[in-house]
Amino acid sequence: MNSIKYKKTQNSTLLNIVFLLAIIFTIYKLENNQITLTFAIILISFLAIIWLLINKITIKIDDKYITATLGIGILKRKIPLQDINLD
Repeated sequence: MNSIKYKKTQNSTLLNIVFLLAIIFTIYKLENNQITLTFAIILISFLAIIWLLINKITIKIDDKYITATLGIGILKRKIPLQDINLD
């Protein structure tokens, strides 16, 4: 079993604010009848999915790999430690 030597998660405050403002703006436009309900639902759903995919990054280093994971973990990259050149 690989033991975790390092793990750090960083949340994106700026990204969270931007997505929240985009959703508030969409709701505002919907209430003023400037966009349709269908368009608002599609746009908010799209924003929510993108936000879930990229709202944070986690870097983990264990005995064999460096792993970078975005958001809820669907987007992930594993790099073997032996492939890292420290020179």
